[in-house]
Amino acid sequence: MSSKVPKTPEELEEMLRVVRKKITPETEGHGILDFLCTKFTYRSREDWHTALLDGSSQINAKQVEDCDYILKAGDVISLDVTNIPEPSVDADFKVVYEDDDILMVEKTGDLPVHPAGSFFKNTLWYFLVKKYGNIHIMNRLDRETSGLVLVARHHKAASVLGKQFERRQVGKEYDVLVEGLVQWDEYDALGYMGPAESSKIRKKFSFTEAEDWQDYGKLSARTEFTVLRRSNELSHLHCRLHTGRTHQIRATLLSLGFPLVGDKIYGVDEQFFLSFIDGILSDEDRQRMRVGRQALHCSLMSFVHPMSGEELVFKSSLPNELAELILP
Repeated sequence: MSSKVPKTPEELEEMLRVVRKKITPETEGHGILDFLCTKFTYRSREDWHTALLDGSSQINAKQVEDCDYILKAGDVISLDVTNIPEPSVDADFKVVYEDDDILMVEKTGDLPVHPAGSFFKNTLWYFLVKKYGNIHIMNRLDRETSGLVLVARHHKAASVLGKQFERRQVGKEYDVLVEGLVQWDEYDALGYMGPAESSKIRKKFSFTEAEDWQDYGKLSARTEFTVLRRSNELSHLHCRLHTGRTHQIRATLLSLGFPLVGDKIYGVDEQFFLSFIDGILSDEDRQRMRVGRQALHCSLMSFVHPMSGEELVFKSSLPNELAELILP
């Protein structure tokens, strides 16, 4: 998405949002409409067809004359998504700590952190910029992950905190609910991440255990798990990350045999995600998921204050919609 970073609410409202996507050799050969419907699922095929014909979606900065156009490597698709209606979210986030340099925010399990796809105004970033002006969100949580989000209020604070993240000096711990009664009390999962090659979902990862896990470089993954409670055929785990790979906790637990409650990708059936994308998620599917979002919550963050040097620890309890599932 292109645009300068807005510093005032007025600039925020005036932003033109244009998404640009360059076609790689791996994705060439698809029809433009098929590609848009698969990659950008927030609009229908009919809506994308209209956008191509009216010029709000272009290829190589030109209006599309043939909606059956076959994409080639190097093509650049430009999508004006300024006026696309946004899905509703749960914007009941809380600022649990605030000073001149940082914010600590507790977000809900149905709120995107950054603008992406059809989400812009309905994001944590937008809500915070409207109130505080230019801010820097330091840790990314998925839309369906609740819990603690660290925010820097100016560039210097962001720079100092960014270095702490790079040096793995920021502690991040999570609580999660999984299907099944986990037999062990503690487990140190050592291994590496990779594509889930047997999955129909392109962005899905898998975890493979390996004693030489550190030899896998940027793919290496380590997560420590502790069981907090077992009830109702579910287990409540506390997770401590030693590496920060994409979907690390979710992929690791699924590979260990414990799918996440409510997770459409790493839950009991990945078909939930495919049905959700197609808009055909059934009531039976929702019952099997138990809850409408993945049961993952960022419950602790620890770091050094970027200006004062004070060591800070913030904790967040499991939200009610998740806690109720594990009650005896």
